[in-house]
Amino acid sequence: MKNNTESQNPYEVRSLARGLRILENVADSPESQRLTDIASALSVDRATAFRYCSTLTGLGYLHTDPLTKTFTLGPQIRSLGFAAQSKWSWLAVVTKHLPLIAESHNGAASFAVLDGTSILYLDRAVAGKALNQNISTGDRLPAAQTSIGKVLLADLTDKDIRDLFKGSLTRQEILTLIEELEVVRARGWSVNMGNNQPGLNSVAVPVRDNDSSTLLGGINFAGSASEMPMKVIRGKVVPLLIEAADMIATNQVP
Repeated sequence: MKNNTESQNPYEVRSLARGLRILENVADSPESQRLTDIASALSVDRATAFRYCSTLTGLGYLHTDPLTKTFTLGPQIRSLGFAAQSKWSWLAVVTKHLPLIAESHNGAASFAVLDGTSILYLDRAVAGKALNQNISTGDRLPAAQTSIGKVLLADLTDKDIRDLFKGSLTRQEILTLIEELEVVRARGWSVNMGNNQPGLNSVAVPVRDNDSSTLLGGINFAGSASEMPMKVIRGKVVPLLIEAADMIATNQVP
């Protein structure tokens, strides 16, 4: 299940957010969801959950089994998925590159996008059992603490950073982050040297649309610190990631 804690966004439309969380929970569940399951996930009563589910069913985003009275995703979700797939066709190219990147240095390769103050993992590949990290597609991590997050945040202005993290980071933490992002902008890639997990280093580069230069997301590699010192990062891993990012930008498969 997704984390259903209420957002601190003062502009959030709670009913919309809850409706989307219902869809997330139904999508994540291996079995169809009962009304009581959905009410529990949202921390609301059954009557409130029923109104949300009835609305989503009427719009085609949920399907209700008439016999079991349980809920699964509706046909309208499939339509959205096809639309997203057609617009994000380059994600299929990303999927081809990640396993090769992971295998190149016996680690893990990921692709993520910025989602508020977090990054959202859209794809990931791990070389065998080389890396024991509990990260999966759909997971979120704090952007300010990850190599992908930092390379994505570097695309924002300093004012954007201050506004984004106001209230979630201290003033000094924001200043430290801005200083680090200046370095990331200058060299074009970001690195974490055991910052999140002892013995694990990671490096990330941005992926941009070839025609518009729009930031599509970030791609990274994470591996053992003993096998991936800064010399290897600079000389081998960064060039590998940049090459992959360029190929993704032009829809080239390896």
